Amino acid sequence: MMNKTSIKNESESGKYYELSQAILEAAQEEMETLLEATGEDSTPLTAQAAGYTLVTKLSEFPDRDFMISDYSKYNDEKWSLSLPENGAPINVYFKSVIAGGNELRRMLTYHVLPQFHPFGTIRSFKTTKSYTGHYPILEKYVFNGNALNATPEDLALITPSLLNNALDTAKEKGTITDYLGLFTCLRLWFSLTARELIPKENCLNLHCTSIDTLERRKDVLGHWESNFRSWRPFDEDELRDMVEYSLFWLEKAMPEITKAKEFIVNKDICRIGDTGRWINDSTYRVIKEYDKEFEALFTKSVDGTQILDCGKSFSNRDYFCSYTWVTPYTVALDHLRNAIFILFALVTGLRRTEMDDITFDDIVYDEKKDEYWVDIVRFKTSLDPNYFGEEDRLPLPKFVGSSIKQLEELRSFRDFKKQNFLFQSNKGRKVIKKSQGNLIRNLILDMKKHICVDRFHAHRFRKTIAEILINRNERNVDIIRMLFGHKSYKMTLRYIARNPFLVNSVALTLEENFTGDFVDVVSAIAKGSYSGESLNGVYQKLAGRPDTFTGKQLKLSIHSYVKYMLNSGEPVYIHRITTGAYCLSGEKFSKTNMPPCLDDKVGASGLIEPDPSNCKDDCKRLFYIQSARSGLQDNLEFYTGLLEESVDNLSVKAAKFIEAKITRTQYHLENLDSGAVSNDVFVIDEVAS
Repeated sequence: MMNKTSIKNESESGKYYELSQAILEAAQEEMETLLEATGEDSTPLTAQAAGYTLVTKLSEFPDRDFMISDYSKYNDEKWSLSLPENGAPINVYFKSVIAGGNELRRMLTYHVLPQFHPFGTIRSFKTTKSYTGHYPILEKYVFNGNALNATPEDLALITPSLLNNALDTAKEKGTITDYLGLFTCLRLWFSLTARELIPKENCLNLHCTSIDTLERRKDVLGHWESNFRSWRPFDEDELRDMVEYSLFWLEKAMPEITKAKEFIVNKDICRIGDTGRWINDSTYRVIKEYDKEFEALFTKSVDGTQILDCGKSFSNRDYFCSYTWVTPYTVALDHLRNAIFILFALVTGLRRTEMDDITFDDIVYDEKKDEYWVDIVRFKTSLDPNYFGEEDRLPLPKFVGSSIKQLEELRSFRDFKKQNFLFQSNKGRKVIKKSQGNLIRNLILDMKKHICVDRFHAHRFRKTIAEILINRNERNVDIIRMLFGHKSYKMTLRYIARNPFLVNSVALTLEENFTGDFVDVVSAIAKGSYSGESLNGVYQKLAGRPDTFTGKQLKLSIHSYVKYMLNSGEPVYIHRITTGAYCLSGEKFSKTNMPPCLDDKVGASGLIEPDPSNCKDDCKRLFYIQSARSGLQDNLEFYTGLLEESVDNLSVKAAKFIEAKITRTQYHLENLDSGAVSNDVFVIDEVAS
């Protein structure tokens, strides 16, 4: 029989296992994206890459003065790739000091430009910038580390052992990203070599299997995953593009597609005959004349986008017109599926594997409460090998739920329903009895053709809402209100609290992306080595054990605390101030409780956050830990010197202002030196329970 201690240990192990699996999944999805971008042996070239290669251009333009963007030529020392109206320009510089270095970097960079990428998976200059950033790592470990230049003579000296030693050195002595960056750069170089996309003198005289083995891939993934921080969410531009695509198809296109479907059904164009086979199936034939109503419905465009476009032909001999409508209808259905997936993934926080098996039958509508729910099976939450998941039911925003029901209706005739999987494509006739994890993968591949977002994988959806909730501002709050159908931020938090997946995503994102600060703060409270009223209440409530703040326990404690805050419907706000202090708040400010930094926003309404750029040292929400000690000491010396040197020239009010600052600074320094509270420690996850 299990005692309480063993039950708790198993529970904590399960929690940590779930967090680890989430990180591993994110790393695996990013690795898949990397392999796509750098090319596998079977990856076909795009028509652009195969038809007019860089080798051809270099032979046609000996001076290398051909354009590679609207702003730059190939031989320029700086490539200006993009000059956006808002935001910083995207530039790539060629400043290598080794012989042949700039030429090699140009060749590699050329092939990660969206318009010249040989495999067609890079679609933005932001991604180009990140890939070209790997080149200095290549120089550091392959060339500089072996006293080589990038000239043809020295490239011929590169051996498999040299490259493998460089990779091992990057892993053992480099930064977190060096190992992955070097592996990525070498893979791209090998791919370009194998396909003869760069001049022979710049190629590697080796086969990619010299370094790209199954063992090496596992090692790169394992090293990266062990140091991994939650993958970045979609940025504001990417989120805007996706949401605009989604709302276009659901709000503007779906009503028109519904009219087309009703025409097909009412006209009995698509029906089952006595033999049980579909008759008049994929072709609609009209004798002697065109069907203007049908053409108006099935050659439909909205806001300049063609949503249905049937084929048409006329037979003079038989005097009938034939319309082919099934293919454009299936394409439209897949657009609607993609549109629903975007919102569904954002508001549920489910993993790719968990979304794969969802069927239309899993979407439940409660007429009495006018609420939509999705029934799911949760996986990856247990170490038990006999564990087959547990059933759960999550709330769905009304707009998402009703859109799914409308899509189900549009797929309710002919064989469009397929095997009833929500995210199944209507293209192809393959019968799918079990998804096997491929439905979402194929869906994302299809979406990449229509939305210009790089590194497009399911894990990023899980982090986007979490990031918005943490770094909330009015624009992002508007997005949340739209997605969830809630008028207030508080209602959204209540929704989040009902969805354990989103709670976990928010907590994990906060932990992974912001725990550098959060760990410092929590550890300081545990040791009693802090100064500031805002932490006193936290300390008093959370009394516990010292073993909570070591290794995995610290990670779980922070995770549990954040989940506790979110389940209580409380926002979490922590921000480092330039002086080395921290602002900690979970409040929604109003006219009655405005902090000093918001004194000039008395007339503001709605969600108001602290303004760290206008921080005042007399704020009760401000606190200090040991890392701020040197900053406090500098401030003390500055204000003391200012008061001594200018005492005769200062007004009484100014002198008192400086004296107050000196007093507050001394107070915080004394607290940090002696310990503001006793050294008793606490455990955060006791509160969560």
